[in-house]
Amino acid sequence: MAAITVYGDGSYSSPSGDFGSYYIDEPFERLPSLTTSNTISIAYQINSVNSDAKIELISYKKPVDGYTMMYSIVLGGTSNSEMMCDQYYDQSIWCGDD
Repeated sequence: MAAITVYGDGSYSSPSGDFGSYYIDEPFERLPSLTTSNTISIAYQINSVNSDAKIELISYKKPVDGYTMMYSIVLGGTSNSEMMCDQYYDQSIWCGDD
């Protein structure tokens, strides 16, 4: 798994090489310049390099936080994106294993 670096202006770079999966940690929570369109473009770019590679969007998924819709748009608009949930803030919400 390799990290995708996203810059303040929404541009990004992915590591060279052929990886099975790539990830962006908390893309919408920590990177306000990253839009759903940018994220879908990143997923398409990853797919063009390796059609079997996945892009993992890592988030603490809290339904009332306003980000659920953004993740839903990306997941619905791509065939190679998945959610990975970290659960460090609230033990009462379970959304899968890291």
